[in-house]
Amino acid sequence: MSTTLRSIGKYELRQRLASSHLNEVWLAQDFQSQHYVILKIFYTHHEVDSEVIRHFFSQAEAVASLQHPNLVRLLDVFVFPSRDTNSSVATMACLVTEYVEGNTLADSLRSTSSTTKMRPGADIVALFTPISMAIDYAHRHGIIHGNLKPSNILLNSRIDAPGQISEPLISDFGFTKLLRHAASTTSPFYLSPEQIRGNPANEQSDIYALGVILYELCTGVLPFRGNRPVAIMVQHLNAPPTPPALMNPTISSALAHVMLRSLAKEPEARFPSAASMTVALAVALNTPISDSLSQSVSLRESMDESDFSPSHPLPLRTGVTSSSVSAVSRHNGSAPPSKRTNGVAGSSFPSPTALKRRRTRFAPYYLLIMSVMLLASLSTLFLLSLHVQNTPVEVSNQLVGHAYFLSSGQFNAESPQGIDDEVQIDLTHIPDPPADKSYYAWLLADRDVSESLPILLGPVHVDHGSVHVLYRGDQQHTNLLGVTSRFLMTEDDARRPTNNPLLDTSTWRYSAEIPAVPNPTDKLHFSMLAHLRHLLVESPELSIRGLHGGLGFWFVRNTSTVSQWANSARDAWHSKDVATMRNQVIHILDALDGASFVYTDVTPGTPLLADARTVQVALLGPAPTNPDPPGYTYGDEISPGYVYLISEHMAGVIQSPQTTLDQRKLAVQINARLDEEKGLFEQVQHDAKQALRMSDTQLLGAQALALLDDLATQAQNASSGQLDPSTGQSESGALWIYGNLQRLAAFDVRQYTGQ
Repeated sequence: MSTTLRSIGKYELRQRLASSHLNEVWLAQDFQSQHYVILKIFYTHHEVDSEVIRHFFSQAEAVASLQHPNLVRLLDVFVFPSRDTNSSVATMACLVTEYVEGNTLADSLRSTSSTTKMRPGADIVALFTPISMAIDYAHRHGIIHGNLKPSNILLNSRIDAPGQISEPLISDFGFTKLLRHAASTTSPFYLSPEQIRGNPANEQSDIYALGVILYELCTGVLPFRGNRPVAIMVQHLNAPPTPPALMNPTISSALAHVMLRSLAKEPEARFPSAASMTVALAVALNTPISDSLSQSVSLRESMDESDFSPSHPLPLRTGVTSSSVSAVSRHNGSAPPSKRTNGVAGSSFPSPTALKRRRTRFAPYYLLIMSVMLLASLSTLFLLSLHVQNTPVEVSNQLVGHAYFLSSGQFNAESPQGIDDEVQIDLTHIPDPPADKSYYAWLLADRDVSESLPILLGPVHVDHGSVHVLYRGDQQHTNLLGVTSRFLMTEDDARRPTNNPLLDTSTWRYSAEIPAVPNPTDKLHFSMLAHLRHLLVESPELSIRGLHGGLGFWFVRNTSTVSQWANSARDAWHSKDVATMRNQVIHILDALDGASFVYTDVTPGTPLLADARTVQVALLGPAPTNPDPPGYTYGDEISPGYVYLISEHMAGVIQSPQTTLDQRKLAVQINARLDEEKGLFEQVQHDAKQALRMSDTQLLGAQALALLDDLATQAQNASSGQLDPSTGQSESGALWIYGNLQRLAAFDVRQYTGQ
């Protein structure tokens, strides 16, 4: 719907910025002050004298009374009855707000969504401090926003610093939802569980929305994603958020805790105020807390909500005249800007990324470990995309991109399911298919397997020469690397494609293959593909012991578990729990030494506290005196540790005659990180043994705390790596190693040449 009016009250309509059948957004000018404003028009079926419109006025009056430097001011409101008695629109309501020059936080998030680098902690706290104080200010005045999302956070470009997020201003309070039709929909990404259940938004609903924004800002993705609003809402109600460290390895456990507490399903489990959330955020990011923020928390916690009430009501009228709240516009230029994106209805959200939601309920550590493995998949995406970024225009057999495996996290302890069960395809310089034709992506079995049907990944759509496709796997979460080794993209009929591309090679356009030819120099005659499967699917050394998922999975899983135990031991010091400190230290030694060698580091007679099945193979463990080739099962012997086994299988990969130069370079880097892991494990082992030798009295002393701090730090570095200050990325640790093992198994996609 579109208005034919050229002015409303004292505001001259200058430029329509957005429009739909329910609302319009205009850039307008106050012809008295010559200031620019934003005028939003809402079309509703509610009559002008209805209770809904009266409630709308009441809410607008309350919002207009707010005077905070980080809230966009509501200047005026109008209501007009419809002149068309046959129209479904009964009333046109108009809101006038101050104009803020600049983009939105949503724009900022979209511009940085392609990088995994997190903003500096100081910038994040600087952004959240004024937002949280403005939200708490509104809450103290009895007003809930109820519609917080990045597109409603404007970034004032007139108060800007290079490389930093501009000053945020919050707009579009949720009371405008009163005017919507019952059948109209709203974006579900930032809704709290209680709002989805149909309850009114409350203070904790705004905290939840801030948690979603924080998660998105730090990880680059939303905590709940999907193609259908209903599916996303169900996740808000029932599913846990994807662990933040999965999406960004630089996120500390303290920062993750802030996010996850903000996203608690029950409102009372969230932070009591936005300011208290930001204080916790600053502590987690080791960033100074401003005096105003500290005072805001104190004020919030010491005063009752009834001490505050709205003041300075806005005179609201029906018809074409109104009284305006006096305000100085934050933009008073004489000409409208060439571009404005803030406050526009229907602004888009960052595209959902490609990782599956984890719905299966595992033991907590399984959920955590599977999720951190997904993180490694994301790092694979980022690194491989860099490799293809500058690919020249396609020529015969030219590399056009990659396809690689991701993990959904639907782990089955009795099989390798849920690992490498998804495929991401990223290609560039792909021409559009001819008319009535379409591209299709497939995975094919090994060449020597004749009874396995191709797996259709789906149709492939080309967007300006680029292809980005995520195949989310089958219902069984089959490990695709375990059953396929070839990638194919065909060009076929857009309406009736074949169900078996092997029957007609004339449709083949792009292909890739992981070499499966046995290496004659390999003592057990394994191929590159076989060694990659040992690392990422099933390892002979582990499967004989009932451990499924490959060496990489169990390496990441056990390393992360050691980090959890180390943090628990340190936490136990603060609660003066000596027994827990000792037990967690023994757990750590069980994992590092393995069940067969831990007796060398603990007091004789000490029981094995870690799960005997999962510590059959040590993280550290001794290297064999007379080494056997990679793939040897050590059936009747004690297996070497994970560091040794991964290194050996990786050597098997790069000794293949088909190994590329890039793979060799990557293997050298992985080996260097494995050496670093060995050193970190040895330091953790040293700290654990030293703590175990302390008396109960000594364990309660300051020296023990320093030792446990170092233990936790070294274990954390072994798990998620150390942050490189120059890049903001973690370039070491078990997660980095696993992600780069997946890179070794990536498909290098090239034009099919018929060979």
